[in-house]
Amino acid sequence: MSAVHRLTPVTMLFFLSVEKLSSVAVLVTGTAIGWTSPTLKKLVYENPVFTQDQGSWIGAMHEPGHILAAVPAGILVSKWGPLNCLRLVGVFAVIGWILILTKISFWVICTARIFFGLSMGVAFTVVPLYVGEIASPEVRGVLGVAFQSMLHLGHLIEFVLGPWLSYFELATVSLCIPLAFLIATYFMVESPYFLLKEGKYDNAGKAYSKLSGETNLQEIELQLHRMQDMLDQLTHSRGTIKDIFLSGQHRDALLVVLVLAVAQRFSGMSAVVAYASSTFPSTTGGLNSSQYTILFGVTVLIFTIISGIFIDSRGRRPLTLISCAGCCIAEAVVSFYYYYYENKTNALSLLPVVVISCYACFYSIGLGPVINVLQSELFAPSVKGVSSSIVTVIHGISSFIVTKLYPFIKKSAGVYVDFSIFSIACLVAFIFSYFYLPETKRKSLQEVQEDCNRNR
Repeated sequence: MSAVHRLTPVTMLFFLSVEKLSSVAVLVTGTAIGWTSPTLKKLVYENPVFTQDQGSWIGAMHEPGHILAAVPAGILVSKWGPLNCLRLVGVFAVIGWILILTKISFWVICTARIFFGLSMGVAFTVVPLYVGEIASPEVRGVLGVAFQSMLHLGHLIEFVLGPWLSYFELATVSLCIPLAFLIATYFMVESPYFLLKEGKYDNAGKAYSKLSGETNLQEIELQLHRMQDMLDQLTHSRGTIKDIFLSGQHRDALLVVLVLAVAQRFSGMSAVVAYASSTFPSTTGGLNSSQYTILFGVTVLIFTIISGIFIDSRGRRPLTLISCAGCCIAEAVVSFYYYYYENKTNALSLLPVVVISCYACFYSIGLGPVINVLQSELFAPSVKGVSSSIVTVIHGISSFIVTKLYPFIKKSAGVYVDFSIFSIACLVAFIFSYFYLPETKRKSLQEVQEDCNRNR
């Protein structure tokens, strides 16, 4: 894994091809996820077409597709290449939006949501595999945060357009995004790594030259030889699930990422995004719930970008600890408010909006983006594909549970119970991170693996 990581042309190659393409792919999935917030408010609360229980199924049904796509995507990327796999993101999303446009039907919408989940599963499995292998240590964190930023931008697009457009108008506009993405992929170049693996040496050289701007034939030959050396190492050390559990180092890395991935989902962001328009108050502080939802989306996006500024300079560990502690406190305050003050006084009616926004800030600087970064850094190359697939499956299951149960718990026990669970999850994540999360900033992947092995 060696010198390739520090080469500026290779970093540029990654940024211009896989990173830029995958960021737009994540934007495609972000719009599909954010769509539920304004839409369910209309279909469940304002002009009821579905029951609250049906609404909760619609909100959560992208997760089964997310889970189903994880393992096949990890296998197909090595056979089809990243470009073709990421085209699947657009194809699945287009099918989903076309189904949404056919008619307002519970089963049709649930089917569409499964296709959105397939799109999400491909994007979130394929993209992290490439970050750590090709990006330099100096920018690896920023590239990981870029994925999360595009996801939140997709949410924000739906939050902004949803209140003003009808069901069919919003779906039509949303359909244009994956269509544009699919068209754009045909003007992009396949990864030289995949072309080398396929034995297309000349095409790999042309692709590298086009993406990096390098025209010196000797330099291109040198970079291709280094890429080939890395591919040879990966081929001879390809791991399986069994290898993960036989190696303490692999187990530890998987445990760290899994615990934080589950904590991230149980911090409640997926539920807040899915039901934001029905969670925020309707007429408090001069704004309506849709406007508060837009402010929430803007807050999450801004602080995710701020995270990208600091994650490589300040480090993953301190940002994660600050994030977990802040989320824990903010959600405990929200839980306290809903338990003691909801329906009793208007004096503190703005408190949930303010504190949930604070939660969004803390979530966005650490707990939100750190999973993608850690996936690309902690997993050894030989088990990266298998480990990423496992994380995607567990991540999807956790998100499904949280999104599906949030309205049920809110109705049967009270929303304060939801936020109590979220707060406890963040507390557990803080304690775990304090004792077990390593710092990986500005380290090559080889250095990260050596540190993990030494600290066992």
